[in-house]
Amino acid sequence: MSTCWSSLLLLRGTKPQEVSAHRLSCSAKLSEPVPVRFPEELLKRVRDEAAADGRSVSNWIRRAVENELSRRVG
Repeated sequence: MSTCWSSLLLLRGTKPQEVSAHRLSCSAKLSEPVPVRFPEELLKRVRDEAAADGRSVSNWIRRAVENELSRRVG
């Protein structure tokens, strides 16, 4: 488990802005790019959602993955 992800698990129950600030500090330690392909319609939805949130597509996808992993750890 990465230091960044394990730290996020320890932050459960904290205020959202504190977790968001921690995520920003984690983003500086990104791995090599991971190529992922999406069906065109799904990619359009991701782009639309990212734009609505004021995030890059990559950042939006990272956040979606973090949220899904957090949900599964429950």
